[in-house]
Amino acid sequence: MKEVNDAFKNLGFKYNKNMIDKSYSDALKDDDFRKLISKLKISEDEIKKRTSLLEACVKELRNCSECPSIFECRNEIQGYFYSPMVTNDMIVFNYEACKYQKDLNEKNKYMNNIYLFSIPAYLKEAKMSEIYLEDSSRKEVVKWLKDFIKNYEKGKKDSDKLVVKLTSCISAKER
Repeated sequence: MKEVNDAFKNLGFKYNKNMIDKSYSDALKDDDFRKLISKLKISEDEIKKRTSLLEACVKELRNCSECPSIFECRNEIQGYFYSPMVTNDMIVFNYEACKYQKDLNEKNKYMNNIYLFSIPAYLKEAKMSEIYLEDSSRKEVVKWLKDFIKNYEKGKKDSDKLVVKLTSCISAKER
């Protein structure tokens, strides 16, 4: 370990214990910082070494507590906060989703099952309520889709029929 410290000294990096202690004592003046480190079951020396990273965690947690929505998030990575965790007597940092990001992920979870190849991405977000109904050639397909959805919700989950019916409707229109 001494060789590593010597290598750092040669590069111009100096381990200044007084500066680290001062930074730690300044950080202890913050109530949120004290609450955060009290939850970490680790030595004070390890906490001192990670003071600036822990202060960044406190800042992001504070931003989350005052945040009205994900669209007004002030954290470095929108929807996530920097979080410390103790692993093998070391502090490890990672990003965790905030409550708004978790809600958004849950609402959009169904999109994980949709795969599009060579098709514009906006089709993935298409909604029945946004279908253009003025074209008379679409009425048969739209009516069939509405019936299918109504029956699907009643328990008739036969998605293969949807693909076959849509394919036959499309190919009939192309002839």
